[in-house]
Amino acid sequence: MTHPLFTTQKPEARVLQVLPALSTGGVERGTLEITHALIDAGHHSVVVSSGGPLVSQLEAFGAQHIILPVHSKNPWLIWRNTHALRQIIQQQKIDLVHARSRAPAWSCYWACKATSRPFITTFHGKYGHQNAFKRRYNSVMLKGKVCIAVSHYIADHIAQTYPSHSAEIEIIQRGIDTRYFDPEQISQERIQSLIAKWGVSIEGRQILLIPGRLTRIKGLDAFINAFAQLKDPNCLALIIGETKGREAFADELQAHIKQLNMAEQIKLVGRCDDMPAAYALSDIVVAVSSKPESFGRVTCEAQAMKKLIVATQHGGTLETIHSEQTEGLCEPGNAGSIAEAIRRVLAIDTQRKEDIGTLSREHILKRFSLEKMTAGTLRLYERLIDPT
Repeated sequence: MTHPLFTTQKPEARVLQVLPALSTGGVERGTLEITHALIDAGHHSVVVSSGGPLVSQLEAFGAQHIILPVHSKNPWLIWRNTHALRQIIQQQKIDLVHARSRAPAWSCYWACKATSRPFITTFHGKYGHQNAFKRRYNSVMLKGKVCIAVSHYIADHIAQTYPSHSAEIEIIQRGIDTRYFDPEQISQERIQSLIAKWGVSIEGRQILLIPGRLTRIKGLDAFINAFAQLKDPNCLALIIGETKGREAFADELQAHIKQLNMAEQIKLVGRCDDMPAAYALSDIVVAVSSKPESFGRVTCEAQAMKKLIVATQHGGTLETIHSEQTEGLCEPGNAGSIAEAIRRVLAIDTQRKEDIGTLSREHILKRFSLEKMTAGTLRLYERLIDPT
């Protein structure tokens, strides 16, 4: 779908995005989404990273990928990357540079100063800022013409933590692909395929889905304790998350589950390549991070799928939740509060559940669609490349 405010009626724009690697995560997903939107609008996209499994997807869109060690925080490599990026900007006739992480942002900043190109950044999260050195290192994200904040929560954090910055802050909340996350598009075959793969029985059970990376900040220990407090044999919890590289933590969680005698009710099912189907088979989606999320992607996806949610009431997640979903809010790290929120949501009757699902999907379509996010970003590019 071509963006009407950034079309080939104007000269082709050439945009360079720079990030540490193209593996998995919100930064990487955002880079691919903007790349796709640029090319769909008839423009040229160049991405610099240290590589990763998503390079093939990027190139399939028609973008150009260049490998540099921009993941490194080594000062010597950052300086070398500056010279390489300056050459790329000149050779590729780049109109604007968009940095998405701190180490590559320093290289981009100096390269843009040398080539007089607009430099912008995206502040994707709350970087560690415990001392002056860290705040100085982070400050590069506020040295461009514009810094994109991914939520109001992050914009407030910037204002409080870096009060003397001079960058223009533009809030462009993240968006999700509501055509991909559409309950009407999910077949029973896809759902049954997941059930078979995971070896679980969902018949007559309330399914709680906990998607995300297997890390401590996702509040999984508190959730497991909360689930044990429910003492409801008709509930089944499915924890989704890649275990490769996180085996020690996965083993720790399994030991915790076994200690509570919950092995038949809480399952770690590993990575899932069909999240819409996973959402579709669930009754409640749980997002109980102990630390505030910069943006609530899981709660957006779940609501787009018309699902009830249980979520911790802090950070960017709060911005994404429809007012009819507030019964599922709970305190971070508090197993008792999480358990009470689950009980409240489980008690919602069928008709109201359907009504909340409909309202929640409409809410996401209106405020957090991928189209809205990409259109906002492309409008910003246009304004900076052609300010007349």
